[in-house]
Amino acid sequence: MAIWAAVISYMSSIPGDNLPDLGFVSADKFAHFSEFLVLGILLTRATLGQGPKISLSWAVILSIIVSVFYAVIDEGRQAFIPGRQVDILDLAADAAGAVLGTLLCLRRHFGAKDKTI
Repeated sequence: MAIWAAVISYMSSIPGDNLPDLGFVSADKFAHFSEFLVLGILLTRATLGQGPKISLSWAVILSIIVSVFYAVIDEGRQAFIPGRQVDILDLAADAAGAVLGTLLCLRRHFGAKDKTI
């Protein structure tokens, strides 16, 4: 999970003029969404499978809070990168990705134990 957070940080530190063109409209939002979808999955797996047992509710809440907090920090840091700026829609894409990643991880986690979910 820490490695993925470092990947996100690295991607956010690329100056705007050096960003690759992904070739479609809203590619930037898709990239933000995808990065934080993976982070949401990794954080949820970490909270569900490691350390002291915590309730499912707390695992979900903690995963989402940490993901969104990291998104806020990451987005704010972009204000200091040439050609980048803080964008509330990027933050929304980050948060949406983190929430969906958390929910997908929960579905997989419980789907492995109970095929009715």
